[in-house]
Amino acid sequence: MLTILNRPRIPRSIQIGRYLTLRTLRTHERGTLYLARGADALSIPRLVLLRTARFGSAAAAELLDDAHIGKMVHHVNVARVIDSGCDAEQAFVAVEHIDGVDLDVVFDAARVRGRQPPFGVACRIIADLLAGLSRLHSAAAAGTRLTAAPRRTPSPAGVLLTLEGKVKLLETAAAAQNPYRSITSVGLLLWELATGRRAEGEEIADASCVNPIVPATLDRVIRRALTPTRAPDATALQSEIEALIAAERWSAGRDLVSRYVRTLTLPLPKSIHI
Repeated sequence: MLTILNRPRIPRSIQIGRYLTLRTLRTHERGTLYLARGADALSIPRLVLLRTARFGSAAAAELLDDAHIGKMVHHVNVARVIDSGCDAEQAFVAVEHIDGVDLDVVFDAARVRGRQPPFGVACRIIADLLAGLSRLHSAAAAGTRLTAAPRRTPSPAGVLLTLEGKVKLLETAAAAQNPYRSITSVGLLLWELATGRRAEGEEIADASCVNPIVPATLDRVIRRALTPTRAPDATALQSEIEALIAAERWSAGRDLVSRYVRTLTLPLPKSIHI
């Protein structure tokens, strides 16, 4: 169940490659995310998330790079790529069907409900995201070749939380191409989870200045993530966050992430569940 607040509907199903769209989940300037299924008996019958971008665009090149990386990297925190290709109008990538929400939805729903994640839950989300990033950085260091120039960093919309409390990264090429920027993006995500605010501008205040209950230990970890070294190490940052969880004695199990996600996916005004 991927829940998108105020998401648009599509008037009819569209066939893209071997897939038939069932519902539009998200539309933005870089493309569209659909819930889809195999278009005929010979197609893969399972439900998939279908990512698309206009053929020939920079977004399409990056999308196909995501597919290339996703097919090579097998990790519990990286969304599994099932298929990819192009038709007359657009490039597409089919990934495993994921029951959950993306971090954009988490931020929006948390604001509507007034329910920020506990620090332990926020740190668990980021630690698991870093585990996936570490694997992607290793793939890039091994010489994986991509076609698109690095243009973006992992975004909240590209990080999914499942109803079981797992983290799944969709935007794999962005993370693999930009180790430095991907670590700073993770720092911003942790800052936003800890403060309940969206980051704006280039100057980011200490999290404790925005949310006074943020402990100094978490503040320091966030600041280090926002200003990484020239050779950022996702594994080292993950270990630091795990040590912080233990030192602060925060409850940080994936069952608690699951419980938090489920509280956010209860019916909300103008929300639709798949």
